[in-house]
Amino acid sequence: MHDFTQKFVTSVDNLDGFIFKRDSPTCGITDVRLYHKLGQSGYQKTSGMFSEGVSAEFPNMVKEDEKRLGNISIREHFLTRIFVLANLREFLEEQSIEKLFEFYSKNMLLFLCHDEKLTADLGLIFRTEDDFQIISKKFEKIAYEILSSPVKKIPMIDTFDYMFDHVKSKLSESEQSHYRSLIDEFENELASHSEISTLLYSWALRYDLKIILDQSLFNPFPKNLLLDLVESKKEFSVL
Repeated sequence: MHDFTQKFVTSVDNLDGFIFKRDSPTCGITDVRLYHKLGQSGYQKTSGMFSEGVSAEFPNMVKEDEKRLGNISIREHFLTRIFVLANLREFLEEQSIEKLFEFYSKNMLLFLCHDEKLTADLGLIFRTEDDFQIISKKFEKIAYEILSSPVKKIPMIDTFDYMFDHVKSKLSESEQSHYRSLIDEFENELASHSEISTLLYSWALRYDLKIILDQSLFNPFPKNLLLDLVESKKEFSVL
């Protein structure tokens, strides 16, 4: 298995992530039982032989346990990282500062929902450097760090407010009040972030606001990759 793992990690290109098998002696990420020697009772928890080798070779690679992907929030985060970072890989292949800035621009609001400070640091790279190799290495490192943790409530609300500022002058008082009510409900976990983002997107469509419509935040990955989880939660349908 160690020989196979070594051959695998040195023979593949353009990897964007892994889904590992729960409890597998080869492919489990954690909680794999490693039994003591014959005649000794008990076991310890460790990683599988293959997943351990992959993690050592690709420490920053997106990795997830298959069972955890049954949680919709965890799956959303995993898919966002996979698709956004794969898109980054493709943009980096262009070897162009302009194309990399284009990537940053369309993902800025998504990044802001994860980490406001690191997103600002990402933008500063373009002001302080002019060499593509230097910029790309710094950019990739920070982008991976930004997406390594799930979205946070306060940065997400700040991002929603940023988008709302672009449309509020066009909205009626009742529409503005409705938005603020949704934000209050979201803060108190009575509304989901998707309700607010859908509302903001619909307003952006109404007024053709490209600065919002072009953002990856609204569609970072194909939504049908969540379909099995959505369908499983339907206990009845309205006819």
